[in-house]
Amino acid sequence: MIDDRDRITAVRALARLERPLDDVLIAVSKFEWDYHGSPFILRKKYVEDILQRYLSRKLTDVELETWADAVELREDIAFDENHSQWLEDVITTLSSHELNGPTNRDRILSFLK
Repeated sequence: MIDDRDRITAVRALARLERPLDDVLIAVSKFEWDYHGSPFILRKKYVEDILQRYLSRKLTDVELETWADAVELREDIAFDENHSQWLEDVITTLSSHELNGPTNRDRILSFLK
């Protein structure tokens, strides 16, 4: 049986991108969408680290956009309330590149200012 600890471990790996993206996407896909437990808190420093990996060319545009799309609107991830607006702006912008334009270095640098 898969329990909440397994779920939060998988969600943490996604939110912090602790393993290759495909691996964490498979891990979180094992869980129902609905969630009523305590969520994993997405912190600004986790997202900044992921953005730095993009700038260091350790992540591609597609990987960064796919990651943001996977994080956006999950019931088991909550934004740190101290930086919720920044987190929402970054995740929404990256996950909606069709509406907001392509991901590029300048956009990522603007998030990190």
